[in-house]
This record gives sequence, structure tokens and C-alpha cells, in this order.
Amino acid sequence: MDGQRLAVADRVFRVLAVVVLAAGYLGLCSLLFPARAGVPELLRDVREGDVSVVQVVSPDVGEVRVFWSAGYLQDYEFTYHYRVSPLLPEAEQFTADIREQLGEKADGVTFEEGDRLDALGVLDLRRNATPSTGH
Repeated sequence: MDGQRLAVADRVFRVLAVVVLAAGYLGLCSLLFPARAGVPELLRDVREGDVSVVQVVSPDVGEVRVFWSAGYLQDYEFTYHYRVSPLLPEAEQFTADIREQLGEKADGVTFEEGDRLDALGVLDLRRNATPSTGH
């Protein structure tokens, strides 16, 4: 009887371990490969209170990449091609425009500049470990 209980407990533990691993893997995939979206989806998610942080990166002149998460497996991104202004960097222009469109709702969201994958630690190292061709 004890052997049978031990076998059942072992199976339950293994199933739970697989579920936890699968959930973690899916969450990582959602972060690394976010769904494509646009400004309307960003505005909707912020207005509904589903977003607290929006990450804005300007990798090239006239281009802004935007990332946000509205919950588990709900990571989104889009690239916005922007008019070039000598007064503000593109990321700041985009943030100011979105804040203007959101009005009072903009107070509930933080716009951060920087790479969203910095928090991944070791996984981020692999991406940055490519040898440099410059001297």
C-alpha cells in the first residue's frame, strides 16, 4: 500500500514539474518572440490598466521599437517609423506623443528606455557574446 502511494505521489510530482517547466518555457518564448501589435493595441492595453511599463528603444535614426506586456503570454512589440526631429531623440518624441494621446491614463504607465532583455542575465550574455568585427 505504501509503495502504491509513493508511486502516485511520484507521478503527481512529475506531472507538476512538467507543467511548471512548460509554463516557464512558454513565458520565456512569449518574452523573446512577442506578438506583433501597433499603437492602437498599446493605447487599449494602457487604458484598460493592463500595462505598467512600456519599453522604448531607438536602434536607428527615425525608428522606435516598443515592447510591453499585458499579462502572462501577452507580450507585444512593434516598430514605429518616426519623423526625425533635431530637438528630441526618437524615443522621447514617441513617449511624449503617446502620453499626449493617453491624457490622464499616462500617469499609470512608466516609459523606460533600454533593452528589455537586460534582466535575463545569462541568456542576454549569449546574445552579446558575438565577436566584434571592429578594432
